[in-house]
Amino acid sequence: LEVKRLGAFYQIDDAYNSNPVGAANACQVLKMMDGIKVVVTPGMIELGDKEAEYNKKFGEEIAESCDYAVLIGEKRTKPIYEGIISTGFNKDNIVVYNDVREAYAFINSLCNGKDEVYALFENDYSVINFEFNTENKSAYIIKNNMYVFHLYLRQLKPGEKERKIKPIYQINVNNFDIYQKGEIIY
Repeated sequence: LEVKRLGAFYQIDDAYNSNPVGAANACQVLKMMDGIKVVVTPGMIELGDKEAEYNKKFGEEIAESCDYAVLIGEKRTKPIYEGIISTGFNKDNIVVYNDVREAYAFINSLCNGKDEVYALFENDYSVINFEFNTENKSAYIIKNNMYVFHLYLRQLKPGEKERKIKPIYQINVNNFDIYQKGEIIY
């Protein structure tokens, strides 16, 4: 698990390679947080014949640990939904989107300035992370890194065959020295 501040809320990132034990543990971590708690998930995959059973149990765990559930993909998350509802969880606090990116707007709408918001992102929405350290690097090197990132994005053309899980792109720049020097990087 990785906790990081994303604007107005905290993201608890457990989005890579989820399994029943890890998902349950992540829900327990979320439950300990003070504030508004959200779980965002497309469910667990590659669990064979037990996939629906494990996802239903995961739904029950979600209901016990959060205030809002954001499910990604209506068909895929049906067992999770059933597990959540079986606990008596408020249906109005379950939101279903087809794209995880829509969850960010919803989470930001919960930020009221009084309560902290913690959002657990559970399982493969596929974080593609580009990270580079800019310390002692010129603007030219950083521009080249950004160019590589752009080339990667261009492989995901509009209209190409729909993917089951949408990627999220994250760029981490570890040193902002070049900005302070006023070098133009793009």
